[in-house]
Amino acid sequence: MDLSVIIPYYNSGNFIIDALESIEQYNGEYSVEIIIINDGSNDEYSLKVLSELQETGKYIILHQENKGAAAARNKGIYKSNGEFILFLDSDNKIKPEYIQQGVDELKQNIEAGVYYSDREIFGETDRNIPQTEAFDIEKMIVRNYIDMCSIVRKKTLLEVEGFTVHEELSSCEDWDLWLKIYKKQWQFIFNPKKLFYYRVRSGSVSDVEDINFKRSRNFITMSNSQILRDCYLKKYFKVISLEKQKQLQVKKPFKTFLKTLVYKYIKKQ
Repeated sequence: MDLSVIIPYYNSGNFIIDALESIEQYNGEYSVEIIIINDGSNDEYSLKVLSELQETGKYIILHQENKGAAAARNKGIYKSNGEFILFLDSDNKIKPEYIQQGVDELKQNIEAGVYYSDREIFGETDRNIPQTEAFDIEKMIVRNYIDMCSIVRKKTLLEVEGFTVHEELSSCEDWDLWLKIYKKQWQFIFNPKKLFYYRVRSGSVSDVEDINFKRSRNFITMSNSQILRDCYLKKYFKVISLEKQKQLQVKKPFKTFLKTLVYKYIKKQ
């Protein structure tokens, strides 16, 4: 199996059909399995949709008590058969070329653990969403700008033991994952094309109170203090180096003038 698509599912019967149809539009060379993890859904309509999906026999459907998306994704990782894993939230959609291009790139670049792209925003509400860009640890340690909708090498995920499941990390599991992968020296490949659709809706996990984000950010800061220290020292020495260059630039004209005097009037005598 080439690719496993892992979809956490919690009372999202209104959206998952769109997500599944977007995956099934892919008709390329790579084999794909779809794993849906029911994270303790209790909505009657969502349970009905899930039952109908199970009857088709097209999907691997797993069930667990409500433990959160991180635990659901971990369950999917360990049950998956794919060499690569695409994480897709049940209310988002992908473009079919995402699979082909992502798997191609990861197969060709064995030192890369993550492939991700820019996103196309759609949905109900307007919200300030960080601009997706190429991986830069000095920026990533400050804020997360890589969406969960990424393709990750399964070997990489097993090496970092999947997602961290912690009560203090309720909204930034993906951010924590990227930093864990970085610490294992895996590379990140960024495609600036918009290869998936990101739905913005009221009541989604990313729309909760700021206090949850602050708790998660504090957890990540404490867990990655060494990265913060390294980035600080790098910036510090960069500033010192620039200051020295400025000093040399100030002194250089006078030094050149003295050398000219010595050469013309002293060494020639």
